[in-house]
Amino acid sequence: MKTFSIGVALSFAVAMTSCTQPASDDTPEKSAKPTKPANPTDPTHPPTTKPSGNRMAKEQSPYLRQHAADPVDWYPWGNEAFEKAKKEGKPVFLSIGYAACHWCHVMQRQSFQNADIASYMNEHYVSIKLDREERPDIDRIYMEACQWMSQGRGGWPLSGFLTHDRKPIFVGTYFAPDRFLDLLTRVRSFWKDPEERKRLIAQAAHNTKSLQGFQKRGAAEELPGIDIMDDAATAIIGTEDTAHGGFGRAPKFPNPSTPLFILRWAERTGSARENALPVRRLLDALLRGGIRDHLAGGFHRYSTDKEWKIPHFEKMLYDQALLGVLFLEGWQIWRDPKYASAVRETLDWCLTDMQAEGGGFISAYDADADHVEGATYVWSLEELNTLLTKEEARCVITWCEATEQGNWVEQAHPKDATKTNILYSRVTEAEVAKTVGIDAAKVHTTLASARKKLLVARAGHPQPARDTKVLTGWNALMISTLARAGAVLGEPRYLNAARATAAMLDAKVRTPNGTYLRSFAGGKARHAGELSDHAGLLVAFIDLFEATLDAEWLVRAQEMATILDTHFKAEDGGYVDSRQDDLLFQTRNIYDGARPSGTSLAALGLVRLSTLTGDQKLLGRAQTVFRTSHDTLVRSPGASGHALIALDLLQRPALKVELHGPKADTLVAPLRDEYQPFVSLTRATKPTGDGTVLVCVGTRCLEPATTTKEVRERIAAALGK
Repeated sequence: MKTFSIGVALSFAVAMTSCTQPASDDTPEKSAKPTKPANPTDPTHPPTTKPSGNRMAKEQSPYLRQHAADPVDWYPWGNEAFEKAKKEGKPVFLSIGYAACHWCHVMQRQSFQNADIASYMNEHYVSIKLDREERPDIDRIYMEACQWMSQGRGGWPLSGFLTHDRKPIFVGTYFAPDRFLDLLTRVRSFWKDPEERKRLIAQAAHNTKSLQGFQKRGAAEELPGIDIMDDAATAIIGTEDTAHGGFGRAPKFPNPSTPLFILRWAERTGSARENALPVRRLLDALLRGGIRDHLAGGFHRYSTDKEWKIPHFEKMLYDQALLGVLFLEGWQIWRDPKYASAVRETLDWCLTDMQAEGGGFISAYDADADHVEGATYVWSLEELNTLLTKEEARCVITWCEATEQGNWVEQAHPKDATKTNILYSRVTEAEVAKTVGIDAAKVHTTLASARKKLLVARAGHPQPARDTKVLTGWNALMISTLARAGAVLGEPRYLNAARATAAMLDAKVRTPNGTYLRSFAGGKARHAGELSDHAGLLVAFIDLFEATLDAEWLVRAQEMATILDTHFKAEDGGYVDSRQDDLLFQTRNIYDGARPSGTSLAALGLVRLSTLTGDQKLLGRAQTVFRTSHDTLVRSPGASGHALIALDLLQRPALKVELHGPKADTLVAPLRDEYQPFVSLTRATKPTGDGTVLVCVGTRCLEPATTTKEVRERIAAALGK
């Protein structure tokens, strides 16, 4: 073999990368049998060397510190590693992962703690470990390279072979140890041949140029049309799994940006209550499924099966925040008490179990415990019968169809019994009552009693590690959710928690020039914040303002809008994701994955802030952002739910409800828990009287309202209903 081309890279991807899926922002790795600790008699877990420690011990990231005892001579991302590679004439191996990632742990145990593999890496490579959550800007570049080289597939851990000037030769994901060692050897064999090395370097340059080309933008003269919202909604709803809920096939992510857009589209086209039933089916499926933590509250990251039964067991902060908003809006639309309960359970769990020492919220809980994915959350039949009363056990076992062999199997090993059971609502309480022979009310109280006992007992299971770093952008999402939930549900403690989180970020990660660092861990703030961090705070400050009507937050939002332009504005008026100077190139992204993109959040924040302040320059900035993203958005509008939410507000006359005088608060208080996604709420800086409300469309205000009924009528008239 005399060349190492894209064709060779693709052959590697097909032959060696066995655990990838079509990638989005949080693409799963395929499910596989739970991996146990290294065992000298187990050929898949060769003996490891006695760890001597490496540079990761000096890092603050919990994920990087997990690798401090690896025999691999890890370097952090930085000039030292690349200068060493240049000086010694070695290729760079880059491994990107995150603390809650199951397959990252598997590859660590199988390969990075393997004496022979580590020795080979140390001799022939300069190896870099990176936490994707600390540096998503770096991860984004090499994930795009992985997707390009492997026909749209990606995942974590991300495994890249680079030149000393950071250009990608080949990027894949998880590799089993034998395949990984083979790949290390093959790349090395090319590298040590002078002619082949030239080809590798040329190929890396070609790869980089091609990837840079994907980032080029050209501002369109017109904004994307409103019709793309109909196209996107039709396409999304067309992918609904009507039997099991949700959109698309397994593995299934909630991806809240998508259903949040569908709710607004349905309301614009008639009534969300009648038109957004696919979203209601999704909410009900999430509440029934194993993706929900039925004992403590909150949700796991995604489901590996189509029924939402078998979760990938990480619990991420951003999922709690975004699903909290989705269920909150579900409550506003359908008034189903279980949706409001889901919001409270999720936020209360976060306030109890995800609060960081010193304030703010930690990032995640690991998928693994004691080296087995999901060990914390599953139950043997014997446990259920031992821990519970006979009646409680009968109800729980019937409810989730627990069995001796286990009510779930691993997707990659369907013939192997797990002998453990996932808690999920396989049948309704009414069906449990019929089977067990007691009335439905008794079933409800019995299951509630059983859950309390199981939650206490679960503390005796192996417990997942916590990723204790505080990420600015993820905390911004939680501030928004807490603020909105506090206002809608009438819960002052949520509003207080939102304020406290904002104060913590100000104290720990805000810099003297008003920008924010991205991560706080080990008592230190590190890494310049991304666009998504600052745009997330822009939206969070707006949500805090509308929830409290405290003018301080409106001022903070205006300051953040200025920072977006000062630090992230591109030449064509759009935004870049990061301004770090150690990147191969800058990326620009409007597509939403498990979290909204920075550009989507920025556009949404600018439009909302323009409505609240009347500042037309902000509206013009949002229009420019959409013009620079025109082709990307039109090509795949369904992938940008949050951007479409912003575009909808941009393309229609702004609707503002303005309170005049303190007594006006009582007029809008009953409207707080109603679904009004197109209304911006503010207080007049120069009130005309006390106890009136003005509903304004664009620059035109309707007749003042002096009762709650009149406020509702004015809003309906402004919306054309």
